[in-house]
Amino acid sequence: MAKDHDWAGAKKAWVTSTSTFETVGKKLGIPPGLMRKRAGREGWKAEREEFSRRVEAEVTEELIETTVKDLKEWNTETLTEARRLREAARSLFMRKRTDGRWIHTTKVSAQGLQAAAAANMTADKLARLALGASTDNQSHRQLPASVDDFV
Repeated sequence: MAKDHDWAGAKKAWVTSTSTFETVGKKLGIPPGLMRKRAGREGWKAEREEFSRRVEAEVTEELIETTVKDLKEWNTETLTEARRLREAARSLFMRKRTDGRWIHTTKVSAQGLQAAAAANMTADKLARLALGASTDNQSHRQLPASVDDFV
């Protein structure tokens, strides 16, 4: 008389894992050869491949969503820091008026201008990266007409 095996459990255990017929069969008391025959007859391999594709797609989608969320948050923070850096550079020799415009407050040394220019270039690169633009070869830009346009 044939032994009554848990075929539904065997199928589920094999299809939803990377286990071998030997491993699943040992756990459930089913000879591996018998499992192979039944799996071949019922198409377990195709179901396992489909299950693997679904799991991979779900994991990939979740990873993409998490990455996009993290990147968006990072870019928002980077853009904020770029703005702060630009304001810090401006504040070396300018002050912001109540209408939001910047006016010169003191004469600036060459070193101060150099520091402001470096900070502004760094802020520009940070902002470009945060907005998805290239930071490569930005040296071809025309110089601004005035310091107000520059900072």
